[in-house]
This record gives sequence, C-alpha cells and structure tokens, in this order.
Amino acid sequence: MTNTVGNFAANAMQRCDVFTGEERAACAARVAGMGSADASVQGGGVIRQVETVVVPPGAGTVVIQPQTANPVVVVPVQ
Repeated sequence: MTNTVGNFAANAMQRCDVFTGEERAACAARVAGMGSADASVQGGGVIRQVETVVVPPGAGTVVIQPQTANPVVVVPVQ
C-alpha cells in the first residue's frame, strides 16, 4: 500500500463507519475539514468540532442561529 492522499482520506472516512445517523454525518463533516480544529504538540492530537443541527420531524421551517463561524451540518431526523 502506498501513502497517498487518497488512501489517507479513505482511511479517515472509514473511521466514521462505526457511527450512524447524525453522529456519522458529523464525523464525515469533521473528516472533510468542516468546523473547527485545535491542535497542540503538548496535547498530542487534533480536536475537531462541528456544530450539528437536528431538524425535528414534521418541521416545515427551521431557523438556524449558528453558534460558531464555521459551517453547520443540518441532519433531518429519520
């Protein structure tokens, strides 16, 4: 196996396979680079965060008031 960007992206997306529904959508959004990321050498990793809005069943209109300046993931409840 070669270490190409495609392999890294596929591996990162596979890590979201353990989730379902809104958790999986949020994971995929973080992997795709949406939201915010904070990292430090001392902390030993990257913390990625994405704001998720879950639309209630039967909602005709939803007003979203983001709490962050980064993209928001909207997930309809199934």
